Amino acid sequence: MSEPSPADGAVTFRSFPRRVREALGTDDPPAGPGRRLLDLLAATHQHLAAMALAPDRPSLPDLIDAIPARAWQQHPDALALVQSAVAEGSAIVRELERSAEADRAAAEAERREQGR
Repeated sequence: MSEPSPADGAVTFRSFPRRVREALGTDDPPAGPGRRLLDLLAATHQHLAAMALAPDRPSLPDLIDAIPARAWQQHPDALALVQSAVAEGSAIVRELERSAEADRAAAEAERREQGR
């Protein structure tokens, strides 16, 4: 599978809040993985903004979208940063999704056990 493009990264970062909300039923992820995800997004945004490849934007996806194609070609380190953050962030979101599914399965098993 090929590495995600900057546009793919922006789409992925935009999907994280929805995926967390669907998995957990809330916009507030748990402290451990949720904090790691928020920290990752903030650090990635901060690093890209510091590279000054485009005027800063309030959200990471918007900042990625604002960076011209030529800048990505001239700064492969910026592209690598986004690709790494996409991989790490996706892993964290999958961890949240698996944990939420396990919690739902355990709660359902407990309800069935109590119903006997």
